[in-house]
Amino acid sequence: MDHFLLLVNTSLASISWTQIALRYMEYIGYFLVYGALGFRWLVARTRRGPSASDGEAAFFENALRSAARLGMAGALLLGIELFLTGHHKVTTTSGFFAIAGPKLLIQLAFAGLALLAFAAAFARFPGAWILASLAAIGFVFRNAASKNKWTAPVNPLHEAGGAIWLGTLLLIVLVGVPLIWRSQLPAIEERGLLARLIKRFSVIALSGAALMGVTGVITSWTHLKFFAALWTTSYGITLCLKLLVVFAVVILGAWNWRRIGPVLEAQPDSTSLRRLSIAELVFGAVVLLITAVLVLLPSPSLPKG
Repeated sequence: MDHFLLLVNTSLASISWTQIALRYMEYIGYFLVYGALGFRWLVARTRRGPSASDGEAAFFENALRSAARLGMAGALLLGIELFLTGHHKVTTTSGFFAIAGPKLLIQLAFAGLALLAFAAAFARFPGAWILASLAAIGFVFRNAASKNKWTAPVNPLHEAGGAIWLGTLLLIVLVGVPLIWRSQLPAIEERGLLARLIKRFSVIALSGAALMGVTGVITSWTHLKFFAALWTTSYGITLCLKLLVVFAVVILGAWNWRRIGPVLEAQPDSTSLRRLSIAELVFGAVVLLITAVLVLLPSPSLPKG
């Protein structure tokens, strides 16, 4: 126990709350950007086309504009975080552009492109969602030209997988469910629409979770280097803590999928779904906080000898 506390205190002493806040801002931006794109795909898969009622068509229109607005907020957060991360080294704007380097400038360019694309989507410009998707893909593969070109996208893909999964759920809670509740649809249509959203969301959740899991294993092993680092280093212990909370998120998500989703059409009250989804997101927020600390910790070194 004393060894554990010593590791924690030593590690946290080298990390500032400003650094943690910037990383957390970055992850919230990811959630909003990739969540908005996941929600757009979800809406496209759920919409019934010409057979949809006027009330259902109005719901989809309002949902897409709300998603675009949150996507704009996410892209703006990413841009602010990138600027603040680079700006702490300099005191002038000209100095920022001179010192930031191509990597940071490329990330800023993709964040700016995503912001413009989401603004265009909010204004209902055709093709805007495609442009936003391309900007998000570019953001993931922004390090493809680095020396480690095969492993460089692993961390961004890990972040994108989690953001697609929980970010889309966030959009369902913030946008989908409230708009359905406020709609003028008959109760049976409301339940049917919500059931279809949740059914389609399971595909997104499983895909995002699978991507996050595979890339998480790769990046964890790359940083750990040896198995005993899991309990002998601050990085490994923090990673174990993260995995425990991720496991709780997975359990809640599986419960939502297996128990709540199938009965929505017959259940007039969706309060239980909203409550469990919020619990899942709260655990997700804790995962983000732990991750914000984890990425700032030094990777373990191989033991000598």
